Amino acid sequence: MRLSCTGEGVRVGSIQQPHAASAAFGIWFAVGSRDEPSDAPGISHLAEHVLATGINNSQLCQSDEAIVRLADNETKAYTGKEYVAINTRAPATYGIAPFQRILRNLNNGEYSEESFLFQKNRALAELDANAKSNYGNLRCHMDEMAWPDHSLARCSLGDPDYVRGATISDVVEFINSYLLDPSNIIIVAAGRHCHEELLAACSTIPPSSSPRPTSTQPSLPAVTSQPVSRVIPSVNDAYALVGFRAYGRKHADCETLRLLSSMCDIAIRPLGTPPPKEIYDFAPDLRAYRDTGLLSFRLAVNPERARSAAEYVFKALGRVRQGSDSKRLFDVAWRLHTAKQDFIMDSPLSIASLIGERVLYGLPMESPLGAGERTPNIDESDCIRVARDVFKPENLIVVGGSDQVCQSILDAVPALYCEGEN
Repeated sequence: MRLSCTGEGVRVGSIQQPHAASAAFGIWFAVGSRDEPSDAPGISHLAEHVLATGINNSQLCQSDEAIVRLADNETKAYTGKEYVAINTRAPATYGIAPFQRILRNLNNGEYSEESFLFQKNRALAELDANAKSNYGNLRCHMDEMAWPDHSLARCSLGDPDYVRGATISDVVEFINSYLLDPSNIIIVAAGRHCHEELLAACSTIPPSSSPRPTSTQPSLPAVTSQPVSRVIPSVNDAYALVGFRAYGRKHADCETLRLLSSMCDIAIRPLGTPPPKEIYDFAPDLRAYRDTGLLSFRLAVNPERARSAAEYVFKALGRVRQGSDSKRLFDVAWRLHTAKQDFIMDSPLSIASLIGERVLYGLPMESPLGAGERTPNIDESDCIRVARDVFKPENLIVVGGSDQVCQSILDAVPALYCEGEN
């Protein structure tokens, strides 16, 4: 992998794959929902839709008929708390033409009112679907509890009331002032093309005409001394989300947290054996950020058996926390992690996303992707250290659909600790 920075401050990360049948290109912006003005929750999500529309709009580049007529082309766009990302894939025979099309759309900056209204309705539909989703609803409330009065608490999809009233001029101003600041632009690519071609194409990105407004991020709130919980009446009473705050976790610990997540999953659901009857849906899901982290798990249980299910889960986490069978758990977790990385190596689009994360968060570019090599200096002892730091009652957040489920989970907290442990 190679990483360069243009004179204007645009970061370019790429990996060359001479024999790849397809190529992937992406443009990432180091701006997300946490960077939005407080009176515009959801404007970064609207900006994502507006920019992605231009990339897929064949009317913007009729001269590139062969490129816009890509039956096997796929474009994926995302809005997160810290970034907006747009990735696209095309046959390798098209060279960097799809990437040049992305840049042309950025430089044109022409977005029709009709297209904007269509995209606004799509964004509202996503917000509505998230609100109707049990886990989507719980996730929004957990973010609010994990980061009270902090910009990280904002839903990355935005607030429906704001999105409904937003105008195209608001979004274009946000794009020009925040996203198109060259220091916020990250170009990622994977395919046959060479790094120098990408750098040459990036010369068309103009300098920032309106410097990004400065914003002061509030400090993270103090951790409470007790677990906190919240009941969400609109959620099915069998559903709950259990999270542990990992304040202060830097991205240097991201991979450690990911491996810890896998170790916990294996401890709860040993490979090849079904979970006990008390649990019919359990899945670990890691969310890590540059300034903090949240290791969360979801439960779907019969409310009458919620406590026994939670105790089973907490006992498994407690075994990981105490280092029981840690070497075996770590080795299995690492093999699963490596297999996933090797699978990703077959997908230029996934590789482009990995490069984007590394550049955005300042992770090492020199470490291999999917090479089966362990990241230096990470072993089971690192995972145990993080587990002991994170799996504490004061870091616990519980959100669920009923008082019974939430209280049952809180009552099961002592199972985190071995006999005789404080």
